[in-house]
Amino acid sequence: MNAVVSATTGVQRVGRSGELLASAEALLREAALMLERKDSAVGLEYAYRAALRVAGAWVAQTPVARRVRKPRSMWEQLRLTGAAGVGWAEQFHEIAQLRSRVSMGLSVELKVEEVEELMAKVREFAVAVQYGESLAA
Repeated sequence: MNAVVSATTGVQRVGRSGELLASAEALLREAALMLERKDSAVGLEYAYRAALRVAGAWVAQTPVARRVRKPRSMWEQLRLTGAAGVGWAEQFHEIAQLRSRVSMGLSVELKVEEVEELMAKVREFAVAVQYGESLAA
């Protein structure tokens, strides 16, 4: 049973958004482990997947999640959620391009700092989702 006990509100069910955020955090831990092992490419992949999970958590809190016809791209779905969603999607667009180049073996010089910046951005995004900034958009 997915339940969180709060001192102020009692038991709350962790919905799809919470599950996605937990998955994102696990992926960020894996990314950090890969960076410790000096494997920036795999670290980038884990961090990017974490970003996708956080985007999914954002979308899950909006009416876009209930649409029958929606884009397959999570970044395009995020854009449909409003101005804040567009802002986040734009921030991660460059990362998607970098990830694509790295996965195809086209980008050889991937710096640890680039992956660490992505991880920080994903954590910032997760905080925005946790504190309801997606709902305000």
